[in-house]
Amino acid sequence: MEWFGLIAIAITAGIVGKVLISVDDWSRDWTQNVAELSDDANKTCLQPVSLPQSPEEISESITEWAENRSLWSLVSQSSDGPITTINLTRRTAIMRFVDDVTVEIRALPQGGVFVWAKSQSRVGKGDLGQNPRNLCELTDYLRTLAND
Repeated sequence: MEWFGLIAIAITAGIVGKVLISVDDWSRDWTQNVAELSDDANKTCLQPVSLPQSPEEISESITEWAENRSLWSLVSQSSDGPITTINLTRRTAIMRFVDDVTVEIRALPQGGVFVWAKSQSRVGKGDLGQNPRNLCELTDYLRTLAND
């Protein structure tokens, strides 16, 4: 019984430690459960992405990327004129909380696309920084497409 208690304490300490290390912005991460890409974001990974490919190519790349990632899932995709919207979910690894991620791909008049995204937790008042991490994971991938 002693070993079981020690193992439970060690696992709990590991989870708490992981959460504490993951919190990037203490004032934001405890009070907000939504994040969206913004031109004036301090981190590059939280800024919208412009790419030279067509909306169809980027849409296909994002859906393929999400389908090949264990924590991401494609929910739906629709087009309305120059805007393609992709709805994804991302589950957290340990607690399995679901975040809804909306991606908008806007065709640019001069060619290429502008990609904006928003990530929102389904539960809770704070996300402990998970929604910004979701967006960074997505935009880091998108930026690799700029060189393709």
